[in-house]
Amino acid sequence: MITFSFQNINIVNQYSYIVKTFSQIYRVLYSIHSYQTLAESDNNALLISYGTNIPHWLGDHIHIYESAFFNEGYLTNSSVPQTQLQRYNDLPIIYLSRSETKEPFVCSKDKKILTNIDIIASSFFMLTRYEEVVNDSTEILDQHERFSATASIAYKESFLARPIVNEYFELLWNCIKVFYPHLQRQRLWNGRDFATCLTHDVDALRKYTLMNEILTIGSFALKRRKPSKAISSFIDYVKIAKHIKNDPYDTFDQILSLENKYGASSSFYFMAETDYSGGYQLNNKNTLQIIEKLKAANAELGLHPGYYSYNNSDIFKKQKDIFTKTLNVNSPGCRQHFLRWKTPDTWRIQEKCGIAYDTTLCFADHEGFRAGICHPFQPFDLIENRILNIWEIPLTIMDGTLSGYRNYSPQEGLSVVDSYMNTVKKYGGVMVLLWHNSFFDPDSYPGWTNIYENILAFAMQKGALLTNAGDILKIYLQQ
Repeated sequence: MITFSFQNINIVNQYSYIVKTFSQIYRVLYSIHSYQTLAESDNNALLISYGTNIPHWLGDHIHIYESAFFNEGYLTNSSVPQTQLQRYNDLPIIYLSRSETKEPFVCSKDKKILTNIDIIASSFFMLTRYEEVVNDSTEILDQHERFSATASIAYKESFLARPIVNEYFELLWNCIKVFYPHLQRQRLWNGRDFATCLTHDVDALRKYTLMNEILTIGSFALKRRKPSKAISSFIDYVKIAKHIKNDPYDTFDQILSLENKYGASSSFYFMAETDYSGGYQLNNKNTLQIIEKLKAANAELGLHPGYYSYNNSDIFKKQKDIFTKTLNVNSPGCRQHFLRWKTPDTWRIQEKCGIAYDTTLCFADHEGFRAGICHPFQPFDLIENRILNIWEIPLTIMDGTLSGYRNYSPQEGLSVVDSYMNTVKKYGGVMVLLWHNSFFDPDSYPGWTNIYENILAFAMQKGALLTNAGDILKIYLQQ
């Protein structure tokens, strides 16, 4: 049993959130007390205290000095740290407390371990996506109104490829092990060292559809003002569609066959209706045939809410209701279309509509750990000051990020995925991969068609559990 204690009574929800998230990863039993009620706790337990002052304690004791983060500037842009951050053994320190030294430290003194690295505030900043909430500038958004990776502290300080919250937690865990050296971190994934979560966003069922062609023609004719190109495109479409037997996006048999070969299972996120970006009808005969095939293979079916759903609860609810009614699924997981996102609004909408988990949270323009963590976690609503009743299984890498935004070659992309697997394995977490069904089309994505199987092979060689997002959450919660 570990006793966690805090001095600032105004941050009980925030402090409890970080303690709870830490305990979910390391499976430690704990109690939480304010400094005022500390006398009621077990003096034989290890105390981990958090405040500007050190409380009186006779037993084993770790003290984290509190920074000024939760003070007067809290929830304002002025509280976002300035670059360049200080480092402790190469660990970027987002928040450092005001102590007798300006340098980050972890030291032993009078049978206590003391640190001025504010593990609580720094982890809270990342997990809540604090900088996205307090920064209301539209200049940091891309053409799809998404917060850009390049605007983040993690990108500016070059730690987007590092699950920095896990690093902070590991620092605390190593301090705990000084007093309890027999403690061992549990293997969370059915005895495996880490997990690779396989997911597929089904943006389109077919490459050659009249709807897709209308969008292409409209783009040439209206946006680019090239009517001759529009006519040429339509003629090409008629010629191809007339002779094609196997549509390049109809790759579901191929995906299932590959995953069966490696003993894997994956999640497929389906749209519920069409919008400006395309889509399909969920209750269409061909769509339902594909869905039944996936069901028979024990794949997970999830919701892919449309382009306008991320900040509109009415649209989201409508699409979720269509999905649950058509597929008879009560509390699906989801991933937002185009990775469109607004913190904490999107989480709040998902919670209100009864979503079990989300797996959107990654930057579209850069792979990495947007929330600084490689484990599932419950989001915290900064505005309402509460833990939300939903889980986030943060996305790590999207195929389109590798090939498009980052312009990697297929082999470079594979190397990047391999590197992230090694990082996630180090912390016993989960790497979430998004690989669209359309990404197996050799004409649209030359050279990439074999990369997915290579990823599966790498994951198996490294000892990963290969499964879908629903199973990831189920396994994580049952420990």
